[in-house]
Parts: sequence; C-alpha cells; structure tokens
Amino acid sequence: MKRIILLCAAITLTVVVTAQLPEKMSYQAVVRNSNNQPVTNQLIGMQISIIQGSVNGAGIYVETQSPTSNSNGLISLVIGEGTVQSGNFSSINWANGPYFIKTETDPSGGTNYTISGTSQLLSVPYALHAKTAETLSGTINESDPVFSAWDKSTGISVTESQISDFGTYVEAETDPVFGLSVASGISEADTANWNDKLDSYTESDPVFGTWDKSTGISVTESQISDFGTYVEVETDPVFGLSVAGGITEADTASWNDKLDSYAEIDPSVTANFDFNNASEGDLLRFNGNKWVKFSPNYSEENHKHLNATSTDSGFLSIDDKNKLDELSNINIIAGDGIVVSGTYPNITITSKGATYRWATFTTYDQQSWACGNTASLFGGVNPSNWTDNNYLAANMSSDKEVLRTIFTQKGYASKNAMIMNDDWMSYSSTNGKVVMALFRIKNTTENAITWTPWFYCSAYGAWGEKASLSLNGADTWNTISSSNASVSLSIPASRTSTVIFVSTSGSPVNNVRNCRLAFYNNSLLLPVGLEFVDDLDTATGGWEQ
Repeated sequence: MKRIILLCAAITLTVVVTAQLPEKMSYQAVVRNSNNQPVTNQLIGMQISIIQGSVNGAGIYVETQSPTSNSNGLISLVIGEGTVQSGNFSSINWANGPYFIKTETDPSGGTNYTISGTSQLLSVPYALHAKTAETLSGTINESDPVFSAWDKSTGISVTESQISDFGTYVEAETDPVFGLSVASGISEADTANWNDKLDSYTESDPVFGTWDKSTGISVTESQISDFGTYVEVETDPVFGLSVAGGITEADTASWNDKLDSYAEIDPSVTANFDFNNASEGDLLRFNGNKWVKFSPNYSEENHKHLNATSTDSGFLSIDDKNKLDELSNINIIAGDGIVVSGTYPNITITSKGATYRWATFTTYDQQSWACGNTASLFGGVNPSNWTDNNYLAANMSSDKEVLRTIFTQKGYASKNAMIMNDDWMSYSSTNGKVVMALFRIKNTTENAITWTPWFYCSAYGAWGEKASLSLNGADTWNTISSSNASVSLSIPASRTSTVIFVSTSGSPVNNVRNCRLAFYNNSLLLPVGLEFVDDLDTATGGWEQ
C-alpha cells in the first residue's frame, strides 16, 4: 500500500516591528512541494508558537492562520492577528528571553501540520521592548506642598507674598464656554436700547358700520379709484388649469352643428349567406359562391366519406364503424419504461420506476482522503477502506438515509445495463475509483425465487481493492481480480430485498486502470414473481425491509 506523500516547504522568515503599537510581527515563507516546486495559489494552514527559554521550551503564545500562497508560492501574514489558541501576544515580556518562533504547516489548508521548524528570535523582535518608554521605570520622589488642617468657618491664613503669586493666575480669565454663547456678543449699547422698550400699545382698527345688504354700502369716488388698482385685471388661476379653459368661440359655434339623430344601416349578409328553407338540424356548406343551407342524412347506411360513391354526407360509413369497433380486441403490451394494467376499455398505462440506483466516486484527491474520509458520505465505509483495506458491499450501512446519500443516480434499463466502463490515470494504490449499483427487488410470492445476474466487474486485491456482492447485508460473493461472473441469489419470499454490487478498479497497466460494472445476458429480466421497486426515497428500517 502506498504511503501519502508529504509536501515540504522552504521557509524564509522576516520579522518587522514598527515603532508604533499594536505589537505585531510580519512573517513570510515560500512553500514548496517534494519536487522543489512552489505550491501556488493555495490555502495554507499554519500554527505559530512563541517559545521562551529554549527550543524545547514552553509555548507562551500560540495562534493559527490560513493564508493563501501567491503565484510564486509566497505566503505573507502578521503574527499577532491570527486566531489565538493560548497566551497573549501583547503581554510577552521580551526582556525575559531568549525567545524562539516555531511554525507548523499544513500545505492542504487544514490543521494536519506535517511541516514544522523552530528558530531563535534575535535582535529585531526586541524592538517591542521599547514600549517601556510609554511608562516610567523606577520611583520618582515628588514633594507636594502640604496644607495644614483648617477651619472652614474661620478661613485660612494667606500672606501678602502669596496673594501676589495668585495674581499671576487670576488677573486675566477667559471663559471658553461663555465665548461660544449667543449672549457673548451683547454690547453696552444693546443694553441701553432695552431701556426704551415698549411697555404698552393700543391699536385702533377701522370700524365698518352696520349696513343693509339689500341696499349696499356707500363708497366714495376716491375709494373707487383705489379699488381700480386691484380689480382692473383679474386672473383666475383655477379656471386657467381647467379643461374648459381652452374652449374658443369657434368651439362653441361647432356645438350648434351637433348630431340630433342618426339612423344606422347594417350591411346585408344575404349576399354571402342563403338561409332560405332552413330548419332545425340543418348545417351550412359553402358552394363556391356563398354559404347555403345543408340538410344531412343521419341514417347510418348513408354515413359515407366525402369521396364515397353514394352520398357526400360527410359521416362514417358502416365499414368504417366496423373497423373502429374491432379496436376493442387490441391488446396494449407493456414495454421499456411503461406498465399496462386493466382491459379494454379501462386500460391504465403508467411509467415504470427506476430499475436500479448507482454511484461512482474516487477515494483520494492527491492530497488526502476524499471529503475528509467521511464514511456517511460513501455508504457507511471510509474511502480509505474502499481502496486500501479490501472492504466489501457487506460492510455498507443498512441505514436507508446513508444509502440514499450515496445512491443518487437512477437507471431504467430493462434487460441489460452498461453502468460504467472507464480507463483512468492512476498515480498510486491510494487513489482509487469505485462504481456500485443497488437493486430493490420485491418477491410477491410465498416462496423464495432464484435470480441469476450475469455481470462484468473490476478489482485488484494486491492493492486492497475487491469487487463484491451482498444480499440484505450478507456477503454473497467477492473477488480480487477483474472478471465476468454469474451468481445465483435466493430472493426471500413476501418481502423487498436489497442487492448491492461493488466494483473497484483493475490492475494498473502503464499507470492506467480500468473501472467497470455492466450487466448482460438479459440479467435484468426478472423471473416471474419478482419485480424491481423504486422505493429507496421513502424506504425505512434496515436490511430486514
């Protein structure tokens, strides 16, 4: 069995510390594979540890990151910005060295770290120690003046010299808050104006005397001239927006020409239709010039086609009717994809369900086992066991949900089926290709019935890859080499059974392998009493049903 090829990395470390916080270190590395080729444009999984004391010392800070390599295989990251696993980067006391940096790498982007390296941090990272300039080291003795206790009711004694000192601070004071206030702009003149405020005011409105609406009100000539300022030109904005605002004198003149009455004369249809002597049950027939009345003869013996020699009534002849009646003796035979039930005239035709379910997959992606080596995605068997440990169809899960997950393809063949025949380039025994088919077969009788399928399959036991067959979870047949075979299966009575065929890949020839599974010799024509059931989508339980 082939071992997984590990990727190697050539790593270059560059540590840069800026003169400002936060405290972080830049890190760069070039990742290469076993052929010394850069691993380009790929997600890389990394774990970085800061170790104190020695190469094998304690990791006082650990973080993980997942950078992506560029087209030259270069990855760049900043230590201190990753996902913290333990410790606190900003609390490291760089004065308590020596310190070492340890890097662990998973070239496939996960956490399976297969590459590691440790090197001592020399002078550059200790620039972080300069952060002590942000605080004061040691003790500063400060002597503040001490005020003696004093009685608030009597005050405190202040000398003349002390008062002169106060002048330095209290002679000029600027209130920044007041400077921003609206009131800061009030002048002395403004306050003087306030003294001239209006204490009271009496307003006299003109009074209109009582007037009689029937006789009007007296208006002098001078008052009329004043009115002229307002009434000489009037524009009605509402009327201007109305639809009627556009009506002209010519429009009103046209109204006098309105249509008081109108007599409508419909065109006559008699020129194209002739209904003379028509009665109930008559039809219309075009005679070349117009549509005329036509009285058909409904007696059965006169029901002839238009090309009949006796009449042109247009109805079926007795001979034609007899031919249609003979259709009652026709049998509809079921074929591929349909089921026929009932007898004439109550015949039901329905489509058949799938004959089988099938699936194909590879077990390795050239870096790791496929899909995380998850058994539930591959019929309940880890991909590594399918192509390295001789696992069989009998090792698959009986859980219908697990089987539905892998068997997502449907096949509708009725006699024979070519499910897969594929040549592919193999890199090792680890990467393999598998094809499998599942049949749900119902025995409608009270006795076991034998079904003998003939099939082609592929296998290579030298690399742990077998072809196999199971009936209701029991190992019925298996082989370690590619072959064609026939196996007699006893399908239990009065139940639905599950039959699974698994075919791996054959022996390599110039690194080329073949994977195949095919049924021949009319194997899919089941014996009487057996029928394929397409019920995997709804089936429950284990192998017992």
